[in-house]
Amino acid sequence: MEEGSRMQRHALLCDQIRAGQMLELRPPHWCNFLSGNATACSSAFVRESALTAEVWECSPDNRTAKCHTRAPFACEMPPPPPAAPAPSSPPCSPHGHSCARTGCCTRPSDGCLRRAGTDHLGDDMLCRPSDGCRAGRVINGWHCPGWESCAPPYGNCILSGCCEQPEGSAHVRFDCFKRPALFYAQCRPTPREAPRCVDSDEWLCPGWPACAEPFDDCSASRCCIDRDGEDFGCFKRPYSDEAQCRPYAAGCEDSDGWLCPGWDRCSSSGHDCTKSRCCNQRGFTCYLDDKGAGLCMLNGTCEAQRQGGASACLAVDESTPYPPPPAPMSPSFSQLARLYAGLPASVTLLAVACALIALVGLLACLALWRQMRRQGKLITSTMMSEEFAAAEARPAASSAPHDDRGIMLQTAT
Repeated sequence: MEEGSRMQRHALLCDQIRAGQMLELRPPHWCNFLSGNATACSSAFVRESALTAEVWECSPDNRTAKCHTRAPFACEMPPPPPAAPAPSSPPCSPHGHSCARTGCCTRPSDGCLRRAGTDHLGDDMLCRPSDGCRAGRVINGWHCPGWESCAPPYGNCILSGCCEQPEGSAHVRFDCFKRPALFYAQCRPTPREAPRCVDSDEWLCPGWPACAEPFDDCSASRCCIDRDGEDFGCFKRPYSDEAQCRPYAAGCEDSDGWLCPGWDRCSSSGHDCTKSRCCNQRGFTCYLDDKGAGLCMLNGTCEAQRQGGASACLAVDESTPYPPPPAPMSPSFSQLARLYAGLPASVTLLAVACALIALVGLLACLALWRQMRRQGKLITSTMMSEEFAAAEARPAASSAPHDDRGIMLQTAT
């Protein structure tokens, strides 16, 4: 009888434990925490482990600290819910497959290239061989890796070091020219058949960021020279502008001390990320405002810094699709002037000559028209109408002959 009562008491205690009602029992309430009745089922001392909860019965004669000498019994506890898998970035794409979402390729000799003349999503981004590729170049109809950070024509290329090539630019290419002694560079047109560029006091020719030697500063060049068969990459210090050429191996991962090569594809903290859609510093996110402009800001601080609140704080990353481009507009005079400024001299002179010939021809026609009207050789529609009206008003002419003065001659009868 006592054993059966004890089993029932144990079962009730286990139910209470599973329901979470007795997992916080602490001294001196081991024996009278729930009902205060030492002989009731509430007398228990709980010690929790991973899957079991050990229950010690208290002596009816001692309700404070001492436990009964009998061994504890164990309650079977339900298994804990499975932990949610940790978020992980998608694996890199194999050769020949789309890299629109991964942004990387499994084969070391491949790069994420974009098809020229198209957008940068879906099948227009493929893992292809990138040997000999440099950011901003187009090889066999494909933009080399780094295309997403290249500046547009006449844009600032001081950070990217490369320029986008507009469609149809068969005679002109855009290269990155730098202002001497200034942290500014611009994508400017260069004729493809132009002679060798020479630095001037106003602009340094493309190629100004020469690749750095091993273990040298590469914050400006963003590239390194390999030595003795060892690959070197440009590593950057987090939260700093310091960058150094260091030994590089495939599968590099960012650390607290260095960001792996490729950090230049994302924007620095506090900088514009409208095009890159990513930040190269841990703890920073690219937030778009209500006008679509992006800025790398500290996580969770956007709404407090912007007046628009959540509507002006859209967190994006490299997988976020870009908005559709605006409707095309007719070119302005300044755009046409920049276009003609970048064309070869022969084409520009021909266009100017045609315009002058057309202007001279128009002026000549106007002068001839005035001269003919002054001499009365030009009959206008108004003059013709007046002549017809006068003819109708005159009486019908006689059939009698007239002399040269218009006087009717009398004939003999």
